[in-house]
Amino acid sequence: RRMVFTEAFVIGVLASAAGCSLGATGAPRLAAWMVDAGIAPAWFRIGEQTWPLHTAFWTGLFVALSGVAVSSWRAGRIGPTEALRE
Repeated sequence: RRMVFTEAFVIGVLASAAGCSLGATGAPRLAAWMVDAGIAPAWFRIGEQTWPLHTAFWTGLFVALSGVAVSSWRAGRIGPTEALRE
């Protein structure tokens, strides 16, 4: 169970960091495109706030660890002979 948690932690950190990196680079470009396309008003800009990136990172990590906790708990409730019967 510890190995599965460690793997989920590493994958969660890497995926969350990649998502935050892509979001930080893509959001200003998307905002500029939206202004150019007339979807957003001319004053619309992406600020320098970091709380959305922190929220996204920690939410991604929490979801990864929650998923592995639920699945490992369910797998731990099945006995070895019962698992072999299927």
